[in-house]
Amino acid sequence: MYKNQSTLRVLFVCRGSLRDGLGHVMRSRTVALEMSSKMSVKLVVIGDDYIETLLVGRGLHYQILSDEKGVLDILYEFKPDIVVFDLTNFSEIYFEKIKKEAMTVSLSPIFNFLRNVDVVFHRTKYPGKDWSMGNMPPHFFCGLQYAVVRENCSPIHSDIYKKYLQEETLSIVI
Repeated sequence: MYKNQSTLRVLFVCRGSLRDGLGHVMRSRTVALEMSSKMSVKLVVIGDDYIETLLVGRGLHYQILSDEKGVLDILYEFKPDIVVFDLTNFSEIYFEKIKKEAMTVSLSPIFNFLRNVDVVFHRTKYPGKDWSMGNMPPHFFCGLQYAVVRENCSPIHSDIYKKYLQEETLSIVI
């Protein structure tokens, strides 16, 4: 089932705009950049044209769309093995078509198809109160080790890190 890592094709789908914010774009960009040195990666942002200023000149293969319709065209052309979603809402019609073509992953803990993806990565080990873990995907990875840290973040002293790591709840800003 798994290909050689260097031949894997990964498509990231996220949303970014003044209304939706830029957190999903920044998280997807960070993960896509890291993965692009090991495999073929394409980032699709559904959003405003100004998003390009966050992507241009980073060596990342990307495309900005004004709506979800173009995602299927890119899917059929790029032929990814994995589609990584990082958004809160997506069309059911398009999601079902994508699910038939590739493994699906969510980086967002708030996604209308969270229970339908194959894999979820979440930055805290404590799920939301409204989550029913029995209905979650079979591969659900959560905890601080799955937090995405942008390339220009500054490290903190390890003693401070260890102190806060022991807290029952941990807030992280991306």
